[in-house]
Amino acid sequence: MAEETTESQPAATTEAVREAVESGQDIAGDVRKIVVDLFSGTTGPVTSAREAIRGMFETAAEVANRATPDKADSVLKNVIDGIGSGLRTVAQTTQYAVQEASDRGQRFATEDVERARKDLSSIGEILADTVRYFSDRVSSETGSAVKELRTHAERTMAAAKPVVTSSLEALTKHPVQAAGEAAETAIRGSQLTAGALLSFVSGALAGAAELIDPARRQKSDQKVETDKSPEAQS
Repeated sequence: MAEETTESQPAATTEAVREAVESGQDIAGDVRKIVVDLFSGTTGPVTSAREAIRGMFETAAEVANRATPDKADSVLKNVIDGIGSGLRTVAQTTQYAVQEASDRGQRFATEDVERARKDLSSIGEILADTVRYFSDRVSSETGSAVKELRTHAERTMAAAKPVVTSSLEALTKHPVQAAGEAAETAIRGSQLTAGALLSFVSGALAGAAELIDPARRQKSDQKVETDKSPEAQS
C-alpha cells in the first residue's frame, strides 16, 4: 500500500496521466495501471494518493482540450473508468490478503491492519472527491456534457464503493494480537511480522500492474527467460 512521505508523487502521477491521454490508445487501462502503481509504491514515494488522483482530472482535461477538444468528454470518462477500476483492484487485493491470512489462522500485525484501514479510508475519500469534482463543474459550467460526466462519475464510483466497504469489514473482523499473546502466537507461527500485509499487497499489486501493461509483462517474461539460461544458472 502507499507510503506517506514528503516527496512529490503527484508530479510523477501528473506526467504519467499526460502521457496516457496524449497516446490515446487505452486511456482507461493506462490510468488504472497508474492508480495501482500509486498504491503499490512501485513508482516511488507517495505524498498523498488522494492529492495525486485529484490532479488527474485537471491534467487530463488540459491535455484533451488542447489535443482533441472534440473528444475531451470521452477522454475524461475513460479517466473516470480507470480510476474506479484501479481503486477496486487495490481494495480487492487488500481484502484477498486478509481473507487468505484468516483462512490459514494467521494474524497480521496490528499496525499493518491499521495502516490498511487508513489506506482504504483514503480510497473512500477519493471516490467522494471524484463525484464532488464533477458536481462542482456542473455548478460552474453549462451544457449537458458536464452533467453526463457527473452522472458517469457517480455511477462508476458507486460501483467501487461496495468493494471498499467489504474490504474494510474484512479488516475489522481480522483478529489482531492481544496483549500477552506474543509468545504463544510466535510459537504457533500464527502471528505474521509487521510489514507482512504491506509486502503482500504491494507484491500483488505489482503483479496486477504487469497484467495490465503488456510492455511490462514482456520485460518480466524476458527476465524469466534470462534467469533460465545456462549462463545464468552456471
